[in-house]
Amino acid sequence: MQRLAQMVAQIDGKLDRLLADNTQIRADLSDHEQRLRALELGETERQRRDEARLAR
Repeated sequence: MQRLAQMVAQIDGKLDRLLADNTQIRADLSDHEQRLRALELGETERQRRDEARLAR
């Protein structure tokens, strides 16, 4: 019975780590999506600088 409790605790810990990793992956994915949208729309800081430089 004690071994079963240890195994359950180990599984619970692994699940907690997986959930935390999943949350981090979702945040990273959201960040990448925002960057891609900005690139597509020409709204990055670098694109703005280049546009301003070329407009002179």
